[in-house]
Amino acid sequence: MMDRLNLEEWRRVDRVVVPSRYMHELALQHGIAARNLRLVPHGTRVPPLLPSPDNRSAPPLILYLGGLLDYKGPGALVDALASIRDLAWHAILAGDGPMRGTLEQAVDRHGLNGRIRFEGHVGDRDRIRELLGRARLLALPSLIPESFALAGIDALAMGTPVVSFGLGGVGEWLRDGENGLIAADGDAADFARQMGRLIDDRALAEEMGTRGHELVAAQFSESVAVDGLLAVYREAIHGEQA
Repeated sequence: MMDRLNLEEWRRVDRVVVPSRYMHELALQHGIAARNLRLVPHGTRVPPLLPSPDNRSAPPLILYLGGLLDYKGPGALVDALASIRDLAWHAILAGDGPMRGTLEQAVDRHGLNGRIRFEGHVGDRDRIRELLGRARLLALPSLIPESFALAGIDALAMGTPVVSFGLGGVGEWLRDGENGLIAADGDAADFARQMGRLIDDRALAEEMGTRGHELVAAQFSESVAVDGLLAVYREAIHGEQA
């Protein structure tokens, strides 16, 4: 998580803000006092929920949004996609990193060059929202616990369900069977099965996306996050209780 010197510095900080209960517990385990910890989940912009694009003739889009790093699981995702090649889908991997060459070779080896496209790093928020709005699902295959995984609530805010292993802070907003699907830990075959459910059932994906949008609007909007941070600042400055 952090080296010993940084830990000593963190332990002297009056307020440490963490985005999830998972990170709260991890901070406690590293010796940060509970009295100094405050939980404020990340927030995102929540636009009105629009009807899904009427592109029923096009294969559903599976979107990966994140770094091309081993622990983020893009390799497991490519393997999972290869195992459901018989279904109609296309995929975009939006992100960059040291695994790109290895992933391109895997895509070529599986014969999926025409179905999986590498978008590269996407820094434009409008482009990210456009991709999320088009996707049938966001694939979040992280193999280690995430502190929160902001991309997930970005997806839900656009009405797009998430498929994930549900590790770490992800489990605090991803509700299995309600706004997405959780695969067995590290099991690429099960990850493929869960994606297949949403590929095969557009209505189910839309229902889950609607529930996800409602959850984010109520609990993870920008305004909720800002209010939480302001409460921490007021407490730190004026000694008020959060």
